[in-house]
Amino acid sequence: MKLSINTSIQIQKPIEKVFEAIVNPAHMCQYFIVRSSGMMEEDKELIWHFPEFEQPVPIRVGQS
Repeated sequence: MKLSINTSIQIQKPIEKVFEAIVNPAHMCQYFIVRSSGMMEEDKELIWHFPEFEQPVPIRVGQS
């Protein structure tokens, strides 16, 4: 069984700031992950590390 998660949220900030905060691991680490294997780019596979879990989590960036 493959787990797939889709989410959405409304944020009252300029789109450029929101985009950079999501794709750049230096910014994402300030929110909810400890580290990432790279920038979020279309069709890229990353590894995210969460503070709550020992196991690394694979993330696949799809197309919008």
